[in-house]
Amino acid sequence: MDVNSTHRKEESWDYDFVNDSFFSYPKEVPEGVEYVTSIDFDGIILDVGSDNSVLGVEILDISKKLNVPKSNIQHPANMKIEIDVSKETIEVKLSFALIMRNKPITRTALASGANDLNLAVASQVRAVTA
Repeated sequence: MDVNSTHRKEESWDYDFVNDSFFSYPKEVPEGVEYVTSIDFDGIILDVGSDNSVLGVEILDISKKLNVPKSNIQHPANMKIEIDVSKETIEVKLSFALIMRNKPITRTALASGANDLNLAVASQVRAVTA
């Protein structure tokens, strides 16, 4: 199987404390690539570009998904978002390193669903540092 693999380190992120919504997006989008649609996997939303790549990731109710207080999401140590697209499915794994009571902890959340948009088979890791 020919799998495209990308690793993005140049990510930006934003956290909306009131709505408990986290958003990760590239600092630069390739020229000519525009937002086309979104895919929602139970509150983990992938924004898809005109080249069928994942442009952004939004996580709704992130503190509930990670089972941590909202205040801990505001200052994460680091985050990793893994997106694996096969011909049939899309799987997303979120790994967040947080500090709770002066101790590092790691929390993960998983989501998956059908590849109804026929996105290209690919693997993508997004390293997001605070």
